[in-house]
Amino acid sequence: MSSKILTIILNLFLLASLQAQEPFVCQGDFYLSLAADGINSDVFRVEIDEVTGAVTFNQLMNSTNDLFNAIGYRVSDNLIYGLHPSNFDLSIVDATGSRFFQKNMPFNQNSYYTAADILPNGDTMVVIGAQGIPSNELVFIDLNDPDYSFESMPLNSANGSNFLTTDVAFDPLTGILWGFDAITQRVITIDIETGIADNTTFPTQNVAGALGAMFFDPFGNLFAYGSIPNESDATRLFSIDKTTGLLTLEATGPVASRKDGCSCPYTVKLQKSVYPEVTFPCTEVTYSFEIANLSGQTQTNMTFSDVMPENLTIIEILQNPYDGDLTGIGTNILEIENMIIPPGIDSIIARVYIEEGSEGIYKNQAKLTGLPSFLGEETLSDNPNTLVNNDSTCLEVIPIFVDLDNDTIGICNGEAALLNAEELEGLNVTYQWSSGDTTANLTINEPGLYTVTVSSGCETVFDSTYITEALIDIELGEDIFLDLGDSVILIPDLLSGIPISYLWESNLPESLNCTVCPEVTVGPFSNASYSLNVTDAFGCTDADSLQILIDKTRRVFIPNVFSPNFDGVNDVFYIQGKGFANINYLRIYDRWGELVFENNSGQTNRTSDGWNGEFEGEKLNSGVFVYVAELEFLDGITAIYKGDVTLLK
Repeated sequence: MSSKILTIILNLFLLASLQAQEPFVCQGDFYLSLAADGINSDVFRVEIDEVTGAVTFNQLMNSTNDLFNAIGYRVSDNLIYGLHPSNFDLSIVDATGSRFFQKNMPFNQNSYYTAADILPNGDTMVVIGAQGIPSNELVFIDLNDPDYSFESMPLNSANGSNFLTTDVAFDPLTGILWGFDAITQRVITIDIETGIADNTTFPTQNVAGALGAMFFDPFGNLFAYGSIPNESDATRLFSIDKTTGLLTLEATGPVASRKDGCSCPYTVKLQKSVYPEVTFPCTEVTYSFEIANLSGQTQTNMTFSDVMPENLTIIEILQNPYDGDLTGIGTNILEIENMIIPPGIDSIIARVYIEEGSEGIYKNQAKLTGLPSFLGEETLSDNPNTLVNNDSTCLEVIPIFVDLDNDTIGICNGEAALLNAEELEGLNVTYQWSSGDTTANLTINEPGLYTVTVSSGCETVFDSTYITEALIDIELGEDIFLDLGDSVILIPDLLSGIPISYLWESNLPESLNCTVCPEVTVGPFSNASYSLNVTDAFGCTDADSLQILIDKTRRVFIPNVFSPNFDGVNDVFYIQGKGFANINYLRIYDRWGELVFENNSGQTNRTSDGWNGEFEGEKLNSGVFVYVAELEFLDGITAIYKGDVTLLK
């Protein structure tokens, strides 16, 4: 058999293989290759559950029956291409999930390939190779070549440090290749012309650990599925701000092992938003219909339609960059036929009136028809404020209201009050204050009754509040002098106002018997300062303070004579004094030096801690005795006292 005949047979076999493949319909879907058992991969659509808000994986019909990673979506044939990460089999997966082997790629056997995407024009698959930890190779596979020829080049970081990205994605608007460095936890971009990864522009952030799947939507928004720091399981969906490089955790989902992601943003999609989202009857809202055409082609003969609720009336089209035949002004049905939608992103903007008596929640979707079959023929509008795909945009119409919170507001001394009705600001209502002001908020510094009237065009409500001057003044009086051991009750003089809270403070907090009482009893052992802060029902405050100065003169009296004759007068020798002191010891000796009395624990001013003139149970005769005592005062100071005392019969 000649080589020419063999080539023809091979080409026919390849054509038959391609014909058996069922292309995807490019509608902005996210796809994930996932090897839960670590052996065989399956391809899933990544979606958000409308009820729970959680990520779900919806498997395509068939299994790929092999490990399938480093995937990318090719817009020119609407198929997913991917590599086995270690044996380098290049395969195609179609819309049924079936795998079609293409070629075993003769790549570097020392490398591992888990990150890839396909250029927006569909010509080239770009694969990231890694040896161990660092990503260090760019491989370019020519998808237009039946033999899948390839070239490779070194991949380095801008600052020369190691980095590792486990997936990449091409921006459909700019063509920039995006990734995430799992080592420094920062967003990176890769210049495929120079092989330089920019790992310096965006900040390091402790939000994600590794991002094994990255996706772009048709509006150029970047998302990724991966793990959080210090966790190996990938269970989180993040959005990525392309301006700041900051990640935001959006949702959680199932564990994704040995994964890679891709998407098809090269389509035509419609988003519908309304401002404000909450309003009142007889007001106006603005609907914006943002159309993204990333199909690479100008779409002609398109029809846009939006059947709005009957209580809504289209007043004016503020913007329409797509020409076409427009109908529906003055009705609730907007339609534009024969539209021409060039590549890019732009918006139709409509001004809509809310009829009287239309309170309720309104959900509906606009529609764009006339798309090619490979783009799904039509697309429904999506609410950009949620992650759920193709969900309705919600408008809530509520009864008009106003609430100034309080019937009475106090103005503290030297301050002003802010009357706030701004919860209605931006909702197409008018304000009229009794002061003549027409703003949502009003600053008041004079007492009086103030009323605001709020109107929506067919409804009017009002609310009032009385502004009073709230005066509060507290006095603690002059500084106080105390003898050591004495105590005093601090009773504040409240000159005006009704306080609702008290707060006492001191440099000796242990001397306060209460910190939140109207009055306190204090008896410090050294000089102390006391302050009181009071707050009234309007939040106005006042404070005062005083000093308590302690006289530490040691006023101790020890008698020099006593007569223990049990007549009830001067029967006991004991230590007396003003205030309180502990007696660490009291010892009494006779004239020959013999110890006749000892007490090693006592207190001043207690006869029970003194000497009754006896020794060993016998009454002693009259005579002169010597004493020595150690006293410890309340402030911890100790002193020795010595002398003699005469015992008289």
